[in-house]
Amino acid sequence: ASNLLHWWTRLNEPYIEAYDARYSSNPWPVYPRPSFGFSDTEGSEIFDFFRDISRNRGGSDAVGINWFICGTPGISSPDPDIDDNYGGYFTEIFDNIDVAVSPEDAMNKESFSRIIKGALENKQGIGFVRGGVGATHVMTIWGAEFDDEGYVSAIYYVDNNDHFRFEVKGGSNDFQHHRLIREVITYKDSGYWKVILGTGSYAITSLTVVDLKRDIWQKKFPEVEINESFIQ
Repeated sequence: ASNLLHWWTRLNEPYIEAYDARYSSNPWPVYPRPSFGFSDTEGSEIFDFFRDISRNRGGSDAVGINWFICGTPGISSPDPDIDDNYGGYFTEIFDNIDVAVSPEDAMNKESFSRIIKGALENKQGIGFVRGGVGATHVMTIWGAEFDDEGYVSAIYYVDNNDHFRFEVKGGSNDFQHHRLIREVITYKDSGYWKVILGTGSYAITSLTVVDLKRDIWQKKFPEVEINESFIQ
Protein backbone atom coordinates (compact mmCIF):
# COMPACT_ATOMS: atom_id res chain seq x y z
CA ALA A 1 0.00 0.00 0.00
CA SER A 2 2.76 2.48 0.87
CA ASN A 3 4.54 1.94 -2.46
CA LEU A 4 1.38 2.63 -4.45
CA LEU A 5 0.51 5.61 -2.26
CA HIS A 6 3.92 7.14 -3.00
CA TRP A 7 3.16 6.69 -6.72
CA TRP A 8 -0.35 8.17 -6.36
CA THR A 9 0.66 11.19 -4.27
CA ARG A 10 3.72 11.96 -6.41
CA LEU A 11 1.77 12.04 -9.68
CA ASN A 12 -1.10 13.98 -8.09
CA GLU A 13 1.20 16.42 -6.31
CA PRO A 14 -0.09 19.60 -8.03
CA TYR A 15 -3.66 18.63 -7.16
CA ILE A 16 -2.73 17.76 -3.58
CA GLU A 17 -1.15 21.19 -3.15
CA ALA A 18 -4.40 22.77 -4.35
CA TYR A 19 -6.39 20.47 -2.05
CA ASP A 20 -4.31 21.44 0.97
CA ALA A 21 -4.70 25.14 0.19
CA ARG A 22 -8.49 24.87 -0.06
CA TYR A 23 -9.15 22.35 2.70
CA SER A 24 -6.49 21.02 5.08
CA SER A 25 -3.38 18.88 5.02
CA ASN A 26 -4.03 17.75 8.58
CA PRO A 27 -7.72 16.91 9.09
CA TRP A 28 -7.00 14.42 11.88
CA PRO A 29 -4.75 16.02 14.56
CA VAL A 30 -4.39 12.75 16.45
CA TYR A 31 -2.95 11.14 13.30
CA PRO A 32 -1.01 13.81 11.34
CA ARG A 33 -0.67 13.05 7.65
CA PRO A 34 2.74 11.52 6.96
CA SER A 35 5.11 13.11 4.50
CA PHE A 36 4.87 11.84 0.93
CA GLY A 37 8.60 12.26 0.41
CA PHE A 38 10.85 9.25 0.00
CA SER A 39 14.59 8.70 -0.11
CA ASP A 40 16.97 5.80 0.42
CA THR A 41 18.39 7.51 3.49
CA GLU A 42 15.24 8.79 5.16
CA GLY A 43 12.87 5.99 4.21
CA SER A 44 9.10 6.34 3.99
CA GLU A 45 6.87 8.02 6.55
CA ILE A 46 3.85 6.43 4.85
CA PHE A 47 5.35 2.98 5.40
CA ASP A 48 6.18 3.81 9.02
CA PHE A 49 2.64 5.13 9.53
CA PHE A 50 1.11 1.86 8.35
CA ARG A 51 3.58 -0.15 10.41
CA ASP A 52 2.58 1.78 13.54
CA ILE A 53 -1.16 1.88 12.92
CA SER A 54 -2.05 -1.50 11.42
CA ARG A 55 -1.43 -5.17 11.95
CA ASN A 56 1.05 -7.07 9.79
CA ARG A 57 -1.46 -8.62 7.39
CA GLY A 58 -0.44 -9.43 3.83
CA GLY A 59 -2.63 -9.09 0.76
CA SER A 60 -4.56 -6.00 1.86
CA ASP A 61 -3.07 -3.23 -0.26
CA ALA A 62 -6.41 -2.02 -1.68
CA VAL A 63 -7.86 -1.82 1.83
CA GLY A 64 -4.92 0.25 3.06
CA ILE A 65 -4.95 2.63 0.08
CA ASN A 66 -8.69 3.31 0.25
CA TRP A 67 -8.53 3.74 4.02
CA PHE A 68 -5.65 6.23 3.71
CA ILE A 69 -7.24 8.32 0.94
CA CYS A 70 -10.99 7.84 1.32
CA GLY A 71 -11.45 6.70 4.91
CA THR A 72 -13.02 3.44 3.73
CA PRO A 73 -13.35 1.06 6.73
CA GLY A 74 -11.59 -2.27 6.75
CA ILE A 75 -8.06 -1.76 8.03
CA SER A 76 -7.06 -4.08 10.85
CA SER A 77 -5.62 -1.87 13.59
CA PRO A 78 -4.63 -2.66 17.17
CA ASP A 79 -5.44 0.97 18.04
CA PRO A 80 -8.94 1.05 19.60
CA ASP A 81 -9.28 4.80 18.97
CA ILE A 82 -8.54 4.78 15.25
CA ASP A 83 -12.17 4.63 14.08
CA ASP A 84 -13.15 7.61 16.23
CA ASN A 85 -10.18 9.79 15.33
CA TYR A 86 -9.45 9.06 11.68
CA GLY A 87 -11.45 9.05 8.45
CA GLY A 88 -9.14 9.49 5.45
CA TYR A 89 -6.86 12.33 4.32
CA PHE A 90 -8.72 13.30 1.13
CA THR A 91 -12.38 12.81 1.99
CA GLU A 92 -13.40 16.31 0.90
CA ILE A 93 -13.41 14.99 -2.67
CA PHE A 94 -12.97 11.22 -2.32
CA ASP A 95 -15.57 10.40 0.31
CA ASN A 96 -16.97 6.93 -0.50
CA ILE A 97 -14.99 6.84 -3.76
CA ASP A 98 -12.51 3.98 -3.82
CA VAL A 99 -9.22 4.68 -5.57
CA ALA A 100 -7.89 1.10 -5.41
CA VAL A 101 -9.80 -1.90 -6.74
CA SER A 102 -8.93 -5.59 -6.63
CA PRO A 103 -10.69 -7.23 -9.59
CA GLU A 104 -12.59 -10.34 -8.58
CA ASP A 105 -11.56 -12.23 -11.70
CA ALA A 106 -9.93 -15.58 -11.00
CA MET A 107 -6.25 -15.31 -11.85
CA ASN A 108 -5.49 -17.10 -15.08
CA LYS A 109 -3.61 -16.41 -18.29
CA GLU A 110 -6.41 -14.42 -19.90
CA SER A 111 -7.58 -12.34 -16.93
CA PHE A 112 -4.07 -11.57 -15.67
CA SER A 113 -2.92 -10.30 -19.07
CA ARG A 114 -6.12 -8.34 -19.67
CA ILE A 115 -5.96 -6.55 -16.31
CA ILE A 116 -2.25 -5.71 -16.65
CA LYS A 117 -2.70 -4.42 -20.20
CA GLY A 118 -5.72 -2.31 -19.23
CA ALA A 119 -3.95 -0.78 -16.24
CA LEU A 120 -0.88 0.17 -18.28
CA GLU A 121 -3.00 1.66 -21.07
CA ASN A 122 -4.99 3.71 -18.54
CA LYS A 123 -1.92 4.88 -16.59
CA GLN A 124 -2.93 3.07 -13.42
CA GLY A 125 -0.76 1.69 -10.65
CA ILE A 126 -0.59 -2.08 -10.19
CA GLY A 127 -0.02 -4.15 -7.08
CA PHE A 128 0.05 -7.93 -6.88
CA VAL A 129 -0.22 -10.53 -4.16
CA ARG A 130 2.35 -13.28 -4.12
CA GLY A 131 0.98 -16.39 -2.47
CA GLY A 132 0.88 -20.11 -2.85
CA VAL A 133 3.52 -20.97 -0.23
CA GLY A 134 3.53 -19.55 3.28
CA ALA A 135 2.36 -15.99 4.02
CA THR A 136 1.04 -13.67 1.33
CA HIS A 137 3.09 -10.64 0.33
CA VAL A 138 2.13 -7.58 -1.74
CA MET A 139 4.54 -6.03 -4.24
CA THR A 140 4.33 -3.40 -7.00
CA ILE A 141 4.48 -3.90 -10.77
CA TRP A 142 6.19 -1.17 -12.81
CA GLY A 143 6.20 -2.74 -16.25
CA ALA A 144 5.48 -5.87 -18.27
CA GLU A 145 6.53 -7.75 -21.38
CA PHE A 146 4.04 -9.45 -23.69
CA ASP A 147 4.50 -12.40 -26.01
CA ASP A 148 3.40 -12.55 -29.64
CA GLU A 149 -0.11 -13.60 -28.60
CA GLY A 150 -0.55 -10.65 -26.24
CA TYR A 151 -0.10 -12.50 -22.97
CA VAL A 152 2.15 -11.22 -20.18
CA SER A 153 5.47 -13.07 -20.39
CA ALA A 154 7.44 -11.12 -17.76
CA ILE A 155 6.92 -8.39 -15.17
CA TYR A 156 9.16 -5.75 -13.65
CA TYR A 157 8.45 -5.29 -9.96
CA VAL A 158 9.79 -3.89 -6.70
CA ASP A 159 9.86 -5.80 -3.42
CA ASN A 160 9.40 -3.53 -0.42
CA ASN A 161 10.93 -6.12 1.92
CA ASP A 162 14.37 -5.53 0.45
CA HIS A 163 15.68 -3.46 3.39
CA PHE A 164 14.88 -6.14 5.95
CA ARG A 165 16.20 -9.00 3.86
CA PHE A 166 19.45 -7.31 2.86
CA GLU A 167 20.41 -4.85 5.61
CA VAL A 168 18.77 -6.42 8.67
CA LYS A 169 19.30 -10.10 7.90
CA GLY A 170 22.61 -9.47 6.15
CA GLY A 171 21.77 -11.18 2.89
CA SER A 172 24.32 -11.46 0.10
CA ASN A 173 24.07 -9.57 -3.18
CA ASP A 174 22.06 -12.51 -4.51
CA PHE A 175 19.26 -11.26 -2.29
CA GLN A 176 19.83 -7.54 -2.86
CA HIS A 177 16.46 -6.23 -4.01
CA HIS A 178 17.19 -2.49 -4.03
CA ARG A 179 16.34 -2.56 -7.70
CA LEU A 180 13.69 -3.24 -10.28
CA ILE A 181 13.40 -7.00 -10.61
CA ARG A 182 12.52 -8.76 -13.85
CA GLU A 183 10.76 -12.09 -13.48
CA VAL A 184 9.25 -14.33 -16.12
CA ILE A 185 5.61 -15.31 -15.82
CA THR A 186 4.53 -18.87 -16.49
CA TYR A 187 1.04 -20.32 -16.61
CA LYS A 188 -0.64 -23.56 -15.63
CA ASP A 189 -3.78 -24.95 -17.23
CA SER A 190 -4.85 -26.87 -14.14
CA GLY A 191 -4.49 -26.65 -10.38
CA TYR A 192 -5.55 -23.97 -7.93
CA TRP A 193 -2.83 -21.45 -8.88
CA LYS A 194 -2.53 -20.72 -12.59
CA VAL A 195 -0.27 -17.62 -12.78
CA ILE A 196 3.22 -18.41 -11.54
CA LEU A 197 5.98 -15.95 -10.65
CA GLY A 198 9.06 -17.36 -12.33
CA THR A 199 9.28 -21.13 -12.56
CA GLY A 200 9.01 -21.82 -8.84
CA SER A 201 6.18 -22.42 -6.41
CA TYR A 202 5.05 -18.82 -5.84
CA ALA A 203 1.82 -17.78 -7.51
CA ILE A 204 0.27 -14.40 -8.27
CA THR A 205 -3.07 -14.78 -6.55
CA SER A 206 -4.64 -11.35 -7.15
CA LEU A 207 -4.02 -7.88 -8.57
CA THR A 208 -4.84 -4.39 -7.32
CA VAL A 209 -5.39 -1.50 -9.73
CA VAL A 210 -4.98 2.08 -8.47
CA ASP A 211 -6.46 4.98 -10.42
CA LEU A 212 -5.14 8.55 -10.29
CA LYS A 213 -8.76 9.78 -10.46
CA ARG A 214 -7.79 12.69 -12.70
CA ASP A 215 -11.41 13.22 -13.75
CA ILE A 216 -12.38 14.04 -10.17
CA TRP A 217 -9.29 16.16 -9.54
CA GLN A 218 -9.82 18.15 -12.74
CA LYS A 219 -13.46 18.80 -11.94
CA LYS A 220 -12.61 20.13 -8.48
CA PHE A 221 -9.47 22.05 -9.47
CA PRO A 222 -9.77 23.08 -13.14
CA GLU A 223 -7.17 25.79 -12.63
CA VAL A 224 -4.40 23.24 -11.96
CA GLU A 225 -2.18 22.46 -14.95
CA ILE A 226 -0.47 19.08 -15.21
CA ASN A 227 2.76 18.77 -17.18
CA GLU A 228 4.35 15.60 -18.53
CA SER A 229 6.34 15.08 -15.32
CA PHE A 230 3.11 14.04 -13.63
CA ILE A 231 1.66 11.87 -16.46
CA GLN A 232 -0.82 13.84 -18.53
